Amino acid sequence: MVLIHIPVLAQDNMQTIWQLAYWESFDTACTIIIDEDRTPTNDEIQSSCGDVLYQNWLTTPLCERHYGQDPSTISCTGLFLRRVGQRQKSDINAVTVDTHAQDLQKIRFDVSNVNCDPGELCDQKPELLLIAHGPDHNDEIITSVNIRVGTYEAACSGNACQMRLPATDSSGVWFEYWAMDSDANQSEHFWLKFRVVPAANNNGYYYYDVIGDAFPDAAAYGADVWYTFPAIGQELPAVLEDVYTKDYLVTKHKLQLLASKLIRKGKVDSSFCDNYGLNLDGTPNGCGEQVTAKLVYDMQNQYDELIFNGAKRQKVPPRIVKGLIAQESQFWPDSETIYEYGLGMITESGADMLLRWNVPYFLNVCRETFPFDQDQCMGGFSNLDENQQIVLRGVVISKVGSDAEIEMLAAAIRACVYQVNQVVTNATGNTPSAVTTYEDLWKLTVANYYSGSGCLLNAINQVNAYKLPITWENVRRYLTGKCELANLYVDRVYELGN
Repeated sequence: MVLIHIPVLAQDNMQTIWQLAYWESFDTACTIIIDEDRTPTNDEIQSSCGDVLYQNWLTTPLCERHYGQDPSTISCTGLFLRRVGQRQKSDINAVTVDTHAQDLQKIRFDVSNVNCDPGELCDQKPELLLIAHGPDHNDEIITSVNIRVGTYEAACSGNACQMRLPATDSSGVWFEYWAMDSDANQSEHFWLKFRVVPAANNNGYYYYDVIGDAFPDAAAYGADVWYTFPAIGQELPAVLEDVYTKDYLVTKHKLQLLASKLIRKGKVDSSFCDNYGLNLDGTPNGCGEQVTAKLVYDMQNQYDELIFNGAKRQKVPPRIVKGLIAQESQFWPDSETIYEYGLGMITESGADMLLRWNVPYFLNVCRETFPFDQDQCMGGFSNLDENQQIVLRGVVISKVGSDAEIEMLAAAIRACVYQVNQVVTNATGNTPSAVTTYEDLWKLTVANYYSGSGCLLNAINQVNAYKLPITWENVRRYLTGKCELANLYVDRVYELGN
């Protein structure tokens, strides 16, 4: 149960506000105001809302919203009746009401943790403080802050509300909040997802995590797109862990491809080694590994600061970025194929995928490239003409060899996060959080970078058709032909990223 303090209002000179609202959007259809604190009668609803809405409400089938249900999966239709709160009786002219309604759409919220930070083990149930702010610091237009968790709704008078979060399962639940004025006008509705999971030993401690725009740095990498929490009680693979400085990215891998390139390109003196340090198959022999060891170490760690900063900005695991580069090019900067470029072997189609799916990155590139065509950028990459798309793909590819290359690769991985989200949804008809795990989603994302969304979609469709869980182990079994190469690719990225 949500514990929330709702100040008691004096009942003299008070009105109670009810609304008919649409199940699909929770938008208000009409408002019913009565002079007593009770449920409105059918006649009062009909009088306030009109015959059409009234009949729609009467014929709406019963709809059950499960506690913590993902709002995007609610399939209820029609209207429902909700109690909004109370206000003092007053005469407010239409101009003031209209101004308040417009101002309420500019409401912003400050949401903070009172007694426990996300990602920590709390010794009590965590509490949130929500403070709504009107435009130009005009907080007086806000008469209540409203919250909804599952079927439970409550309101706090004024512009602030402090509440204790209820215990949940490990999947978490949705929390909705918005502000209202004295005439029941609503602000934009905001959402976050949280979980408060009792510790296994039941000693009064709770695992607390939250995903949402109010806490942009609290969620695990990618969780803000998938709205999926990592498993509790299990360590994440090292490649998915957060790192605190670039020093955590240092690796000491023996990269045979890099070593052989250093020898063949004359970057080291291997003249005293048998066959110049190379085996017959082109791999370095023991002597070749020795003479290239220091340079191999230096080259695989020379981009660590760029990887750390670029991955953080793009909200992807830094070790995934490093592992992907190690697998794609082994940190040799020059590609030997004409269709792949740079450390991440980015292709034209990869640049296209990046610009279509990573909207923030696309907007930055588009605005810098077409500074006098900002409105057209706002329409998205798909709405640009073919020549503009060609130019932007070229801009992305031109970052190869510069300091901006690493962040471009991190942005491409971030694009794959968004694309995998859509692929899983399309294949299963459900959200990723409902059908798979955080850890599996990251393996699907790495596979998507290598093999593309078509390979994944076909494989997930097969897994779904056989009614199997959407896990990476199941999906990889149905990758066929060239798509099957993604199996080794994912394994190697994870190995090289550690």
